[in-house]
Amino acid sequence: MNINCINNLIVIANGVLQPIILRAIQEIYSKGNHQMTARMVRDHCNQIDNNIPWNGRLPAICNSMRNSINCGGEIIGKDRDFLGFTIAFDRNNRTNFSNELIKNSMKSINEHEFELNNETFLLTWYDNDIPRLTKQGVKQSVLPVLSEYISKKNLPIKLENSNGTKEVPYTLARKVLKHFSDNQFKIKKNVSKSIKSDSKSTLRNSNSNSNPSNFKENILSPKNTNPKDSNQNYFMNKKFDDLLKSLNWEKLNKKENPKLLIIGCCDAKSYQRNNLSNCDYVNYDFGDTLINLRKSRLEFYKKLPDSYFNNKKRNREVVNKDYFMNSLNENNRREALDVYGSNRSPFYNPDMKSLYKDKITSCNLHLLIISGLYGIIKHNDYINDYHLEIRKGGKKWIDSQIHDVVKKYIKDNNIEKNNVFYSLSENYLPFLKPIPDWKNLWINHDGHGDNQANDLIIFLGKL
Repeated sequence: MNINCINNLIVIANGVLQPIILRAIQEIYSKGNHQMTARMVRDHCNQIDNNIPWNGRLPAICNSMRNSINCGGEIIGKDRDFLGFTIAFDRNNRTNFSNELIKNSMKSINEHEFELNNETFLLTWYDNDIPRLTKQGVKQSVLPVLSEYISKKNLPIKLENSNGTKEVPYTLARKVLKHFSDNQFKIKKNVSKSIKSDSKSTLRNSNSNSNPSNFKENILSPKNTNPKDSNQNYFMNKKFDDLLKSLNWEKLNKKENPKLLIIGCCDAKSYQRNNLSNCDYVNYDFGDTLINLRKSRLEFYKKLPDSYFNNKKRNREVVNKDYFMNSLNENNRREALDVYGSNRSPFYNPDMKSLYKDKITSCNLHLLIISGLYGIIKHNDYINDYHLEIRKGGKKWIDSQIHDVVKKYIKDNNIEKNNVFYSLSENYLPFLKPIPDWKNLWINHDGHGDNQANDLIIFLGKL
């Protein structure tokens, strides 16, 4: 580790947390630990200042660790925010970089701590492209808190967009962070590769700066510098960027042109009773083929052994097969987008749901979901809570007419084939059987969907 380099990072660090985290990294290294995990850094930060709830600061810790590798380190293993996130120094005698380059790479803030109603909140936005708002380490809802904060503090930030509708959470968070930063957000350049190849950066560097909704370009986003991972990430990132550049954005951005996005369902589901009767909701009519298919699937579902439902949780409580069978009651139905997901679901966390709803309303976006129990549903179709994996007894689905049902939906809603997009893992592709005209947004099939959800944010942000 270049000690002068890390000291300079501490001096120019932004916010309250970053200087402490970088100091912890330096002190851990000075004790002879040239390889360290996020858990080690968190524990050392707690020794430096135990008044800060470090258990709720994992994204900030991992982000500062990423920044520190510019001083002669590298990421070991998986590059994501978890306690096992690991960096190492002096493994390859890496080149140390000039202080000026380091300063240039750290201009924009990506955290903001503020007081509201005599309580302290922390707004963070790191490389996962989803803003997080916490209070004493507990996640808070972004939109209502930031709206109240902006109003009470009389900040010169508009709560509505140019269309007169309320900003979605991630846009409002971006506005707040931009207000408290001297510079607009930019992708954090990989300094070593910039030295070697000037403008031929191996990080994602899309040329669509004219579109203000290209959020990935407007956010500090450190990348993994492990050579093998970097090469693979570069290949996948370039492939996705090439896809974006190939699209007819002028046509896509016309509201009169409907667009279709198809995503997979989610194992995590929230449960809340309602008082609806059967006549209180109307689901989309996909036709008799799907109706009969659902009936067959439901009978299969009811016959599954009790053990299949073991250890499932709802509202943090373990439930069993009886719970799911009781959930089939018609009066327990809720809109699909409200049923699926949790705070940790890449495709169904609250901010992603807000993004979907905003684009459905403002951009004429249709959203279909491939479901393990229902086959195909619209985002606002009313469904029961269930637990059934798409591949369970999947041959009936594969041999079914789900593909034809989707094609009929496309035709009935006057959606052009070139305006159909899907972001699906390999578990779902055999059931959709997409045609070449439909655009695949799930470029890299590694991981659990975090990177793919980030790509989807970029795509939707450009609509």
